[in-house]
Amino acid sequence: MTRNQLAGPKYRRLLPDVYAPTELPVDLALRSRAAHLLVAGTGGVLAGYSAALLLGADCAPIGAPAEVLVPGTCRRHPELVVRYGRPDTADVTSAGGCRVTSLSRTAWDLCRRLEHTEAVVAPDALAPAGRFAPADLLARRNERPGARGCRGLDAVVAASDPRAESPPETRLRLQLIQAGLPGR
Repeated sequence: MTRNQLAGPKYRRLLPDVYAPTELPVDLALRSRAAHLLVAGTGGVLAGYSAALLLGADCAPIGAPAEVLVPGTCRRHPELVVRYGRPDTADVTSAGGCRVTSLSRTAWDLCRRLEHTEAVVAPDALAPAGRFAPADLLARRNERPGARGCRGLDAVVAASDPRAESPPETRLRLQLIQAGLPGR
């Protein structure tokens, strides 16, 4: 492809040096795949909502940016959340042709930084996607004492229900519990 073809009406720029045909809808899946192309050569992996989506758990809010975990520096972009760190080998897997954080690591990352309701949505959505139990988060916390954002994990695990069939169901269940109805 030439620069003129990429600059024409048939393609749009998603990230630096990453383009897509204009007929494709720009959603989290496309932004995540574009982010993977951007960081694949650096040892980076998709993380957070991007990893959750490719692992089969669509729990991201509408318009969520792609998210990557990189060991070094990465160019910033408004459509991309960059987190720095090097995941353990056991915390990396492949999904949809991309390197992503594992189910357990993805839930760990999301649960530690989201507010309570969205933190409960993440393990509820990830548990049916594979071999992951929300209680695994507490075991991971015991292996990493003092990790940032761990204070609310007990409440997240207690409120989590892997039988939930969708993020809206989890949000409604939590609202009903908060209103005083029995939880289970």
